[in-house]
Amino acid sequence: MYLDPSVKIDPQGFELIDWMDDFSRFKFVAHTDDISKLFLNPPVDTSIMKPSFKMDNNGQYRWWDPSSQCLTGAEYELPNVKFMDVGYVDNEDGTLTVYIQWFET
Repeated sequence: MYLDPSVKIDPQGFELIDWMDDFSRFKFVAHTDDISKLFLNPPVDTSIMKPSFKMDNNGQYRWWDPSSQCLTGAEYELPNVKFMDVGYVDNEDGTLTVYIQWFET
């Protein structure tokens, strides 16, 4: 997921669907207020993130609630035919709540 390992995160939920094409959802609180410090660039260029980013809410898990948030985010095409949607909310306390959907085709 190209996260900088030096940034502390507190997991809030994780789902992995291991099938023909793997798919995962991950929600966590990152101990930074600067999204550019959270991801490795390349391949995740946080400068392309835009407000009002929409992510699906599957309704299966209470912890996965991106549609109830006003997210800033973007879609990324990653190496080896993998893709990642990233959205986040600034908690205004020096942390970010981050939602990631990662999948391959």
